[in-house]
Amino acid sequence: MEDQALDGIDQPMQFSQEVPAAQGSALDPGELLTLEGKVVETADKLLVLSANGKVLQQMNPQTGVYEERYFISQAKYPRGRMRSMISVEDWLFIKAMAELEGRTMDYCLILDNQEFTPVYALKNVSLVSAAQRKAYYIRNRNENEAAQVRCLDLASGEDVLLLDESLFDNDSYGSSLSGITYDDANHCLWLIRGSFRGGDLYQYDLMNQTLTLKARPEQIDTYNEQSFVLTPSTQSKLLLGLWQAEDQIGDNVDYYFLEGNQADLLIKDTPGTTSTILTQRGAFTAEFSDWDYAQPFQDYNSPSYRPYSTIYYRSGERKDELFQLDSTNVELVYLPSADLLWLRALDKQSKYPQETWITYLYDLNSGELRTINEETFNIYE
Repeated sequence: MEDQALDGIDQPMQFSQEVPAAQGSALDPGELLTLEGKVVETADKLLVLSANGKVLQQMNPQTGVYEERYFISQAKYPRGRMRSMISVEDWLFIKAMAELEGRTMDYCLILDNQEFTPVYALKNVSLVSAAQRKAYYIRNRNENEAAQVRCLDLASGEDVLLLDESLFDNDSYGSSLSGITYDDANHCLWLIRGSFRGGDLYQYDLMNQTLTLKARPEQIDTYNEQSFVLTPSTQSKLLLGLWQAEDQIGDNVDYYFLEGNQADLLIKDTPGTTSTILTQRGAFTAEFSDWDYAQPFQDYNSPSYRPYSTIYYRSGERKDELFQLDSTNVELVYLPSADLLWLRALDKQSKYPQETWITYLYDLNSGELRTINEETFNIYE
């Protein structure tokens, strides 16, 4: 298996499998690494996407007060929803979706992060990385064109094609480009490409315009279903995830720091179905009780069955329980400037097609959990 995995790789990457020693704590997790989410901190603002994905809000973490800053146009983007965002330099990159001619279409909306005015809208785009006033993105394939890797100059508006997926080995049915990250240190792009649940890691040199296969998941493990995942990061080092489907255990993701040809393990076995926020020394996770083996077993058919989510700080082999929420779906963000966790949980009393989401702030110093907002909406409106 390893020989097959290395086939076609001139200089195989070295993956450290040693689980690092537990470091820090929830009070001392180190620098925030996760860049993309429902909430982002800019130099002077805390920005939040509403639960229904229609509104970009600014929040005061001390008072919990929200102010509306941007509405996604339902005329331009029918049934439009904003899903996540990344703040880079003077720009806010918002991943959105809308219904176009009976189909769901992905967009990347690029806003000025001071005035919140739309500057660019990239159609059929769901993956983007940005640095030095340039946006590198993948335009998804359509009926007429292969998937493309492109570069948009945010100052001039010049948009150029770098490469398309015809450069890759096209033998694998269903193969696609599923990840992109710009590497400033090496002036290159890292790309994930492969079939469903089987993505390999490539490097595209922007100076020499060369594409190189760097690693396959089989180099590390031999699961039937696994794929590399690129995670936008605040660090100069790149974050590379290894997603795996484990029989009877569920999905999990191992995260590595990637530097040169060396990949050092940051954290292992974070559940793939949870909200995970990576830090320099570990991760904050929200984990559903049915899949959490640190919690007591419950019989699904028992009258006393109660599904819930547990919030942890994880580092090395250690898993510190912080608190629980009576919800099966929890969004989580770490706010280092205020030593807070921002959480939004789906109310289990919600009646389809209505959903109610409750927002909380958890003070890592005092352990106080505050309810600050509640949003109810019809998922079809």
